[in-house]
Amino acid sequence: MSSSMNHIAQSTNRRKVKTGCKTCKARRVKCDESRPACRRCISTGRTCDGYGIWGGGGSPYGPPQINKALSVYCTPVPAGCLTREEQTCFDWFMSKTTTKFAGIFASLFWETLVFQASAQEPAVRHAVVALSAAHRSNLSSESMPTMYGMDAERFTLLQYNKAIHHLRGVTTGGSSKNALRVTLITCMLFVTLEYLRGQHRMGSAHLGYGIQLLTNISTTAPHTSMAPSILSPEEDFVHDALVESYARLTIQSAMFGHVPSHLCMIVRDPQLHALPYRFSSLVEARQTLDDLLTRIHYLERHIHSAPADDDPGTDPEAFDTQRRIMADLLLWRKAYNASLSLLTTDACKEKIGFLLLRIYHEMAMIMASVCLSREGEMVFDAYTNDFVRIITAFF
Repeated sequence: MSSSMNHIAQSTNRRKVKTGCKTCKARRVKCDESRPACRRCISTGRTCDGYGIWGGGGSPYGPPQINKALSVYCTPVPAGCLTREEQTCFDWFMSKTTTKFAGIFASLFWETLVFQASAQEPAVRHAVVALSAAHRSNLSSESMPTMYGMDAERFTLLQYNKAIHHLRGVTTGGSSKNALRVTLITCMLFVTLEYLRGQHRMGSAHLGYGIQLLTNISTTAPHTSMAPSILSPEEDFVHDALVESYARLTIQSAMFGHVPSHLCMIVRDPQLHALPYRFSSLVEARQTLDDLLTRIHYLERHIHSAPADDDPGTDPEAFDTQRRIMADLLLWRKAYNASLSLLTTDACKEKIGFLLLRIYHEMAMIMASVCLSREGEMVFDAYTNDFVRIITAFF
């Protein structure tokens, strides 16, 4: 009896923590629930594991190396959710595919969000397996064996259909915010899968659908008809990761003619956010340049869609838009030069990243200079020296 009373007393006195970030709940301390990371963790030097990907946090805060380890390895897929072959593909995704699609520049989507989402959402999980199977098949001449006796293509399509099946359940039964986020994450994986399979039309259709979903919930009208829509980031890890990934892929696809220009969007409003004197990171430099490329492409497409008898050189709005883009490109180069000594490290990946940005900037300057011209390809003859600099940059 005495031991029972002691047990009840201990249970009563024990602090119960039902809300707050994962770190504070694990420590059984009261969390101030600040977003995206709680102040209690930050003030004590701890890594805030966030509130789960649907809770407004979800981004581990701390040293980058620790963040990546947490995001990839501390959100495991629940046991029994995948077959042996599916697990093999998921492991391949973790070690090979995500690195490939993240590329030189850090990516919140590919390096963090997709792992967290796949641990919780079957639709994302099977989309990941489908993408990984296609990627693995492209790199290997041997057919990937499966317990279903299928070749890699059929296995990929099976996982694709599983993802769609689970996604339908999410969109019909989940809360609107959760359903939208799962849909956008899965949609990005579908886009990448279709592009990888060479199905550019289908991939672009998925991308257009995803962009429209994003713009419906978080878009600002442009200040001029010659500027793209503004899809502003928020103090929300999941939203920012989605905006970054969609904005980046959209301009890349648009420049190859796969996505209509009216779907292009920028992340920062150039009238509200001046370019910095120096960049705080390689990622900031790339995101800013991506926005500039989007503005150039949008202006160029606007001019070329106008009636043939219209002279863009006499359009004051077009000329002023071009002038502001050129001025921002010059400011970008100044910020880039000022940042080199502060941000350049011995890491090969970062060195290549800074070199690529310089090449992209050279390309952007040429594009901006000729975007109002209708002279055809001959107009580029005046920029031969600029093209030579681009070609010889790696030598």
